[in-house]
Amino acid sequence: MFSRLTALAALFAVVTTASFAYATNVQQRHHAAAKASAPVIVLERVVVTGKHVPDTSN
Repeated sequence: MFSRLTALAALFAVVTTASFAYATNVQQRHHAAAKASAPVIVLERVVVTGKHVPDTSN
């Protein structure tokens, strides 16, 4: 016979596994829809350089 703690642990494991499986399935469908909706445009890398401007508010 199972104790209540063992039964709750088993139930938690089943619910957690089902939740992860559902979340993974939803995420995969989201990625598939995003890939199919529009082409991806990759731009070249840009390097931004700047100079520190002294604070003149004093």
